[in-house]
Amino acid sequence: MWVIWSEEHRAWWGAARWGYVARLTDAGRYTETEAREIVERANLAITPPRFNEVAIPDPLPAFQASRSRAID
Repeated sequence: MWVIWSEEHRAWWGAARWGYVARLTDAGRYTETEAREIVERANLAITPPRFNEVAIPDPLPAFQASRSRAID
């Protein structure tokens, strides 16, 4: 799953493409295809290297896995 950061709003996209949230744990999760479509549309009028939105693979599962290994 992927999450989307809004540089414009300085927050994560919420679930179901609705609103913005401050905490990554509350962010909406999107498939890679959905995330790429959202970001592409959001950045249409922006001249690179600037951007309004960026999609990244959800870092929480990897973080949680590494944390549980450290506890074991």
